[in-house]
Amino acid sequence: MKRQNDGTSLLSWFGREKHLLILISVTGILYNVGMTAGPYFEGRLAQYLYEILTGARKSADIVRLATIYVAVIAFVQGCRYLKRLYVRKFANSTARSMKMSVYRSLLRKSTQKAKKEDVGAVMTKALSDCEDCAEGMRKFTTEVFDTGVVMVAYTVMLIIYDMRLAFLCLIFPPIAWLTAEKLKKKVTGAVSESKKSLSRLNRVTDDRIKNQLTYRIFGEESNQEKRYEDALTDLEEKSIRAGIYQNSAEPVYLLISSVSVILIFYFGSRNVLGTSWVKWDIAAFTAFLACFLKLAVKSSHVAKLFNAVQKAEVSWDRISSYLADSEPIPDLTPAGSAPLEMADVTFSYGDKPLFENASFRAKPGEIVGMTGETASGKTTWSRTFLGEVDYSGDILFGGKSVRALSDKQIFAYAGHDPELFHDTLRNNVTFGQSDGKRSENSGDTRLSEVLAEVCLDSELNPDDIIGEGGRTVSGGQAARISLARALYSKAPVLILDDPFAALDRMTEQKIFETLRTKESWRTILLISHRLECFDRTDQVLFLQDGALLSGTHEELIETVPRYRELYEMQKGGAGHEKN
Repeated sequence: MKRQNDGTSLLSWFGREKHLLILISVTGILYNVGMTAGPYFEGRLAQYLYEILTGARKSADIVRLATIYVAVIAFVQGCRYLKRLYVRKFANSTARSMKMSVYRSLLRKSTQKAKKEDVGAVMTKALSDCEDCAEGMRKFTTEVFDTGVVMVAYTVMLIIYDMRLAFLCLIFPPIAWLTAEKLKKKVTGAVSESKKSLSRLNRVTDDRIKNQLTYRIFGEESNQEKRYEDALTDLEEKSIRAGIYQNSAEPVYLLISSVSVILIFYFGSRNVLGTSWVKWDIAAFTAFLACFLKLAVKSSHVAKLFNAVQKAEVSWDRISSYLADSEPIPDLTPAGSAPLEMADVTFSYGDKPLFENASFRAKPGEIVGMTGETASGKTTWSRTFLGEVDYSGDILFGGKSVRALSDKQIFAYAGHDPELFHDTLRNNVTFGQSDGKRSENSGDTRLSEVLAEVCLDSELNPDDIIGEGGRTVSGGQAARISLARALYSKAPVLILDDPFAALDRMTEQKIFETLRTKESWRTILLISHRLECFDRTDQVLFLQDGALLSGTHEELIETVPRYRELYEMQKGGAGHEKN
């Protein structure tokens, strides 16, 4: 089992289910040691039958022996049932834990990385690999007992009957194991290629569905059909190859292991005749032969053990980076009001800084307007506060780094691309929960307040259904729902990224004044390319050529020509979209 750089290993996941493994061990040992009862009783029954035919025993003797045999087998099979039950519980619990770790890991990705990597597709493949890992661990655990322990028990039984013949017969099973090891790379490679081919087919299918209109318009449908057929054929070929390696190997191993039967008939018959190493009766010969045949079958299952481990390792290589131990995502405690400071923050794309040494300070009750040229980095700048992008420098809240306040809710965010759900307006704003410290009635009162603050109280009802992504409401309404969500939170800092882009001038002015009067305990960062309200902000930040310029509106009008130009151009007659 492999060990990873992050300190986790596939082996470590066994230790997470210690209690189940103890139960598996107890029932597994009882079951597999009890399996030797089969050959023993089969031999005794054959001997009793022979003695009945010769008049040495009565029929009642074999009935008594058969009754004991049935009772023993019933106990052994009961242990088998319990062992399988605990192994299945172990696999289910492990798969669940792995999936939760993958889920937490993907949640910690930034939004940009999540979109770039297509987290939905990654999650689908990762969950499948979690199932494969857990299934491999289940088979490994099963075969450790059903192959390993029982083979030891059978070997001990063979040695008890005839040590020399036992050692002679046991030459061939290791040859079968070595053959399995030789085929290990081919099995692993075939399984890996099959998984890669499946991933390619999934990508082609997803692309075909998402872009079907584009392909139809440009007459590319036939080419895309061929591309899909090629991917499907490739998967078929690789799946068949993987299946052949995995499923056809076992009969080969069984054949190799069974060569020893020839030796058993030769030397075993001489033992019965009293002309070889030990003296046997029919019971001993039958028990030895039955025991070795069962051992040979189990020997062939060693391949299953190897294949289970190999399949688990292929899947493990794909998901191990998502399975580092992580604490559950905590419930954030809202922080109290405090000054906000950005101290020499720099963000770069590769070697090229988007902005350098960005600094400003704001107090509770202040509204800070932030703007800049198109594609100057305004949205990226806003996401530094949310931990969405890596940056140098620091962001301080109440004099402490926000990195050290990971258990506090400091920021609420309303972006220009609202993430709305197919649910009621109430649940979109409140996330379907009461506040915790509020009763449901007071929570509804607060909901009514924030809907009024964003001018939605006369347009929508709390129980109105909002479509996925806000598709059942207008762009302005979607933006205001996102703003209402931010206002409903207790976060002391609001980051509003272009909240007025789809609003008419009157609605914009009204919401701005509401933020000024009713949210005066918060610090509000207003990122916008619309500058209508910037003359009423407490300070303005202007991002230009990677530098963050700060001052009051009047100061920037005097000292930053480009800011003055943008403001006067909008003030002089730029129209507004109607909601």
